[in-house]
This record gives sequence, C-alpha cells and structure tokens, in this order.
Amino acid sequence: MNKVVHILFMLPRVLFLAGQDVPSEKTYDGYLQYENGVGMTRLLKNEFQEAINGYSFDAEKNNRYKKISMISGKLFQPVMEQFNMQVRDIEAITTQTQVFGIENNFFWT
Repeated sequence: MNKVVHILFMLPRVLFLAGQDVPSEKTYDGYLQYENGVGMTRLLKNEFQEAINGYSFDAEKNNRYKKISMISGKLFQPVMEQFNMQVRDIEAITTQTQVFGIENNFFWT
C-alpha cells in the first residue's frame, strides 16, 4: 500500500478569507511542517478541545474574574470566537468573555 504524503498545504489565511475551516489533523501528515506554521491552527483547535473536555470545572475556582477579554488579529478572530463560545457553553463558568479583533498591518492580515 502506498502512503500519501502531502507536499502542498493551503495557508490558513486563505481558508479564513474564504470562510472555511482548517482541514482535519490527518491532512497534516503528523505535522511534518509545523516549524513552518503548517498545522498550527488545527493543532491549537484540537488541544483546546482536549483541554475543555478533560477539565473539571468548579464554579468557585473558575469564576475568580468578572470579565476576560481576548485580543486577536481580525483574520484569526473567528477561531478565537469559536473558543469563546465553547467556554460560554460551560455552565460552571459565569465569567464574561469577549474577543476583540485588531487590524494587523505588520503581517498583512
């Protein structure tokens, strides 16, 4: 059986601009190009989901702060909003959370 190895990867910014999600983990061939940024968004999304699923939420411990703000570049803001919505769906967390997208002129995004 031949093993398929990908040699071209779509840049996440192109997918974000098109309103698409990043591909599944298997598309990244074990993150062989991670140092070049290939697969970082997918890995972050997977690790965030694992952290949310594996954490025991205690209302007293997890609500020390009244409000938490997260800042992201505008292009990555939808991903941060997904994380934010998952946190808001946890009943034991009553902290108000919000995401701000800023214009990033340094990296042309």
